[in-house]
Amino acid sequence: MSPGNVVCGQCGAPLRPGIRFCEECGNPVVSPAVPQEPVLTGDDGDTDLLLGYAMDLDAAVLYEEAVRAYSRVLARDPGRIEAIFNRGLDYFYLSRYGEAMPDFEKYLGQVPDDAFALKYLAISCMETGRAEMGRELMKKARSIDPGIDEK
Repeated sequence: MSPGNVVCGQCGAPLRPGIRFCEECGNPVVSPAVPQEPVLTGDDGDTDLLLGYAMDLDAAVLYEEAVRAYSRVLARDPGRIEAIFNRGLDYFYLSRYGEAMPDFEKYLGQVPDDAFALKYLAISCMETGRAEMGRELMKKARSIDPGIDEK
């Protein structure tokens, strides 16, 4: 799944979680089927099953549920980098910026030049009253990828 790219199939406008009609063109939003939670067997493959489930929840725009699933992945494997980033992104989509920030910071500790993670951390900083830090992070994100926007 490409983080944050849930768009209308008709006009390409970004879609907010839970809407039934595109706010730009009025086209009905077709939601993917709700993913079924995997049956866990207690072996090492359970973490991968949970990660896949969390990503399926993201694809279905079920961010609250995805946050819980990513948290379960991280309880089993605290260094699972894709779960760290994706949970932060889901918190961001839910406007829970204060909760998103530690995940983005932890992710950037391992992948310091990820322009998108820098962007989302920058916006989270701005949304939580840390405007100067946010501007600096956005500047760094743009130095890595000049096409980065502030939305």
